[in-house]
Amino acid sequence: MNWYKILIHEIIHIIGFDQYLFNFYPINLNSFAIFEKKNNITVVKIIDPVIIKYAQQYFNCDSLNGLYFEDEGNEGSAGCHWEKSIFGNELMTAENSGSLLLSKFTLLFLNRIGWYNINFEFSEDFSYNKKIGCIFDSNVCFNQNNFCNKLTA
Repeated sequence: MNWYKILIHEIIHIIGFDQYLFNFYPINLNSFAIFEKKNNITVVKIIDPVIIKYAQQYFNCDSLNGLYFEDEGNEGSAGCHWEKSIFGNELMTAENSGSLLLSKFTLLFLNRIGWYNINFEFSEDFSYNKKIGCIFDSNVCFNQNNFCNKLTA
């Protein structure tokens, strides 16, 4: 296990990657994130247009209109991490699943909250679910190698 990656993960929470800090961002929150009810659970959906445009290209899905935060686990997991079934081994998912990678998704998130100018050269070669298409809206588990949760199963 790369302890330095876990340290980076926790520092990223401290500097802004957490739904409990949303109200402090110096941006229009209504165009950045919304809270949706899914299966009687309130989930965070990132709707920032720059992040979504990148996600549409990455996943090869022009109709994608948001990216979910994790909806399972305790308050330290749910609402504070990228959805595991979508982002797999991305550094800002809730649990360690092999080689954790700092993707452009997390760097875009930090860049868009209005506090930082991010150097995107630090993003790592992340390819989890890349070019999977618009299967996010289906009722099937789209990633057999990992988790299926209430949003995707």
